[in-house]
Amino acid sequence: MGYCPRCGENSAFGASEPGKRDLRPRALRIPAGSRIVNLPSDVQDGQVIQYGGSRFRVRREGNDYLMEIAE
Repeated sequence: MGYCPRCGENSAFGASEPGKRDLRPRALRIPAGSRIVNLPSDVQDGQVIQYGGSRFRVRREGNDYLMEIAE
């Protein structure tokens, strides 16, 4: 589900305590065989890549890639 700007449900930011927001963005979960997000086949764990105008740190978890904003 996507983010609802009206009620704030499914925010890109996690909640560490009920009613409070954690300002660290959640990792984006991308299926390894995704036809929408084309990642290079030789991506290493911890590698920083440029995608959609932003820099992401990529990790592999099972059959998914986790992309976190790189600082």
